[in-house]
Amino acid sequence: GIALVEVCPDSREAVFATMPDPNPNPNPNPNPNPNPNNASNPTARLEQRVVPFELLHVSPRRAPIQALKYSELSDLSGFVEVDQYTLQSVRFENVFAMGDCATTQTFKCSSAANGQGKTVLK
Repeated sequence: GIALVEVCPDSREAVFATMPDPNPNPNPNPNPNPNPNNASNPTARLEQRVVPFELLHVSPRRAPIQALKYSELSDLSGFVEVDQYTLQSVRFENVFAMGDCATTQTFKCSSAANGQGKTVLK
């Protein structure tokens, strides 16, 4: 993914880098004794870009939580797949999801979660 790696407030520049996937193996139980000769560098940067800014707004990376990442509740990306209008799981009728764990098209912010909570209460 893309990561903010440095902010230079004096020059008003932000440095972004494309980072390799820290866990390219989708297996939730990876080999506990990996071959050190084949180990990849998790801090290696693939590409770096300097971006000038006047106002920089940074929000956390939207990523699934470990508990859901390999759950039968989640889709292949690790988020609970829901109906966009009811927030009900498309796989389990007794499950509703909202906020950062759901496959909604809204921003991940408190006002969106507040609105989603009202939807689930209906």
